[in-house]
Amino acid sequence: MKYPFSYMPVLKWKLGEQQALQGVSSAARAIIFPLVEVMDRPYDWEDEVYTASWDVHLKKTVASAAKYWGSGHEIAFDTVIDVGDVLETSTKEPWTFLFEEFWKAGVDAVPVISDVASRSERLALMAVSAAHGRERYVLRFAISERSPVEAASWHETVLKEFGGDSTKLDVVLDLGAIEGSISAALISNVVACYQGVAQLGGWRSVTLASGAFPNSLAGVSLGLTPIERKDTRLFRLVKAALAGQAQPLRYADYGIVNPDFVDADPRMMRMSANLRYTDTDDWKVYKARSVLKFGFGQYIDLCKILVMASFFRGNAFSIGDANYHAIATTVGSGPGNATHWRRDGTSHHIAIVLSQLSSLGVA
Repeated sequence: MKYPFSYMPVLKWKLGEQQALQGVSSAARAIIFPLVEVMDRPYDWEDEVYTASWDVHLKKTVASAAKYWGSGHEIAFDTVIDVGDVLETSTKEPWTFLFEEFWKAGVDAVPVISDVASRSERLALMAVSAAHGRERYVLRFAISERSPVEAASWHETVLKEFGGDSTKLDVVLDLGAIEGSISAALISNVVACYQGVAQLGGWRSVTLASGAFPNSLAGVSLGLTPIERKDTRLFRLVKAALAGQAQPLRYADYGIVNPDFVDADPRMMRMSANLRYTDTDDWKVYKARSVLKFGFGQYIDLCKILVMASFFRGNAFSIGDANYHAIATTVGSGPGNATHWRRDGTSHHIAIVLSQLSSLGVA
């Protein structure tokens, strides 16, 4: 059996991540399968109201996917749409509307069925897929604090519900944020979850997803701080424990964002200038002072320091690296904005993981 991808970046669908995906080469697109989390509608924190309907928000999601990812390669979408959410311009279920719009726009979007999805969502996705001759789904199960029995039971139930053909289904065992140390008990539980699910059938793929980037840099000192990429270390340990298994384990991570990241009230945020540069085993985090007090120009200095570091990969390594170099070396260059820094960090992170595939055991 030919396995269809090597790396699954799990991305919050913000503009920076969208632009990072746009810069991924055609060759790289052939071996990555992004799993995108559609963020909630834009919110006015002052007046405490949403500023866009689901109709408008979902249409913008489709337009951005068509622009920044295009057609020809699969991309999975998970959403926060709930049972009570409705459209203003249609009586269709929001999930039905979203994927019809994706496919109409030529985006090869794959629905994600998570363990928190309601029966209404599952039925709506099954119906719209059948109507359009689609058979592909991603099953996403949160294994943090869940037993192997729960993991196997849920996958068995959903597999029957979807006709019993596991070869059309990608399984994502999602650990979420790695808290604390990587213990033997954690590794054992992940391995047992994999074994319980893998024995149910020949899935199209089985992937372990986790993330280890902090949810806040408030406790990180000024200057350069290395933060261990526990997600890659955990994957290697689990992979080693599963040596000889017939179903290979795929790799997924949350990049330079914590899995629990959500949009917060901007009035409460105290953002510091920072660069998140992924290295082989850790993130090199450069942190400066508050942008509110000391301005965005600090990013120019951070870029100058970064490009002189021994671990800087060079301006040809990724679009992100090229931008870091340009800001550092171009006279009169602007410092960019939050979207640019997320784009460049994500672009570089994807390039690093693709270069590590062999050492991660997934090439």
